[in-house]
Formats: sequence, C-alpha cells, structure tokens
Amino acid sequence: MKKLLFLVALCPLLAVGQQYNNFEISENLDIVIDTTLDNNIWQIGPPQKLLFNNTLTPPNALMTDTINNYPENNYSTCQFEVDLSVMEGYPFIVIVWRQKVHTDFGKDGGWIEASYDGGITWVNIFMDTNIQPLVVGSNQINTLDDGTFAFTGSENDWNEIMVCWQNGAGSPPFPLSDNMGIRFVFRSDSIPSNHEGWMMDDLQIYPTFIDFVSESKNDNKIDLTIYPNPASEDINIELELNQDCQLSIDILDIQGRLLKRVIDSRETKGIKQYRTALTDLGAVNEFLLVRCNINGNFITQKLIVTR
Repeated sequence: MKKLLFLVALCPLLAVGQQYNNFEISENLDIVIDTTLDNNIWQIGPPQKLLFNNTLTPPNALMTDTINNYPENNYSTCQFEVDLSVMEGYPFIVIVWRQKVHTDFGKDGGWIEASYDGGITWVNIFMDTNIQPLVVGSNQINTLDDGTFAFTGSENDWNEIMVCWQNGAGSPPFPLSDNMGIRFVFRSDSIPSNHEGWMMDDLQIYPTFIDFVSESKNDNKIDLTIYPNPASEDINIELELNQDCQLSIDILDIQGRLLKRVIDSRETKGIKQYRTALTDLGAVNEFLLVRCNINGNFITQKLIVTR
C-alpha cells in the first residue's frame, strides 16, 4: 500500500503572489470544468450527500456532483493555471487544499496531473519521475487496477493535502515557463458503486522559503532521531514515546510512496530503538523519508542515502 504523509497544518504563510479559491471567492485562481467531456460530473456548489454534507467555508465546494453519487464509466476533469512567475527569489511553490474521498478502493479514484509545457503534455504528479513534486497529506494513495496512482478508498474526514515543487528540480529544471497547468482527474470503472467521489475546499497557491519536509510538525512533542544520516546500508531509528501507543514506522520515497514498513505494533511508553537495512530497498533516489505514525499522528524526517 502506498500512502501520503501528514506533515504540517498549513496556512497562507506568504501573501506575496498568493492565488486562492474557496469556491465562493476567487483570487486569480479560476477553475475550468471541461464541458467537452460527456457527463463531466465536476461541479461547484453546496454538497447535499449523505457523507459529503458540509464544507469548510460555506456554502460551496468543488466536488464530483453536488447531489448524486458518481456513475460507472465516468471520466471527468477540471483544471486551473498556476502563476509561476511569483517564484522569482523563492525556492518552493505549494498548492494546498482540504479534501474528502469516498470511492471503491482500487477500482475508482482521482489523481492530479501537471502540464509544464502549456497543456501539450500532462503527467500524473504521483508518477512524475522527473520534476518529482513532494505530495504531503493523510489521504491514501494507491494503485488502481490499471496501475495508475490515485486517491482511492474512503477517508471521510477533512484532510489537508499539499503539493510542493522545488525551483531547479528535474531536467530541464522546473519551472519551464511562467505558467503550470494543474488538472484534477476522476475516473470510475464499469461496475456500479454507491460512493460519493471526491470533494475539496479552500484551494491556495503561494511561493515560500520553507522546506516542508524538514519543517514537519510534531504535535506530540516526541523526539525522533535517525542515525547515521547520511547512511548507506543500515540506520537506527530512536523514538521516545510519551505514552503507550500503536506505532508504525515506514520508509518512503520523496513522493510519499511506501518502500518498506519497519514496524507495525503496539508499543509501551519509553525510549525505543529500531534498526533496519537500506540495502533491500533496491535502487533509490538520494533523499528518502522516514515516517512514524503514532496513534494516527505523524512525525517525518528526511533521510539521505549514499550508495
């Protein structure tokens, strides 16, 4: 299983160059729903479903139909433009929103595509091996039956999702132009499903100096130490737990995909140490993430791998 990370509670940290849309008020961020598609179910309006029945900022949200559950054999998209000229002088640009997902696990789901060349080509950002944006959040990401990485399954609480692009990443380096297209794609298979789809609210875009991986939030004030770091073959992971808890420790790639589960067990209060090998991960990028899930709260640190 591949999961996203919940690292930080985000807020508009910089007013400079901010784009915003809470689906009542738009500040330089217009959503375009593709009307050329048959039965495009993306809509903006008040949610009126059993599970999708409220918004963060009333009355409207962006969702796959405000009233009806999604149908079978559906393909729907909506998109917007990101102004990358505001990145001048900033190392990162982020897109952040809140969302709920309710789909048939592994069968139906949604994903995010980016276009770096003015809409000529599009890439699923969960599968972008060149620019490799960092995806941060608590919703599950997994593979659909055809291998597409997507939000799938059900998490009905509002979850915060962030995508972070780094200036100079990739070849040719990001950004390639002053604009980037972002497209939300939803797809269902041929089997009818009594599910509500995908809903989001409070969409924001802004440049920042903050590296959100290294600035990950630790609500539980639990110390996490990884050594050696950088490492080549083995690492030690040390935690001081302030209470008995359910603990899982995962090693993920920089896009948040699961490479290895180190432990998943009930642990008692106190200092804990875990040793794990890196040699069984195969070919990996220089940067990885070590994520600890402590009773549903996440602590994440960057790990540098040298081979």
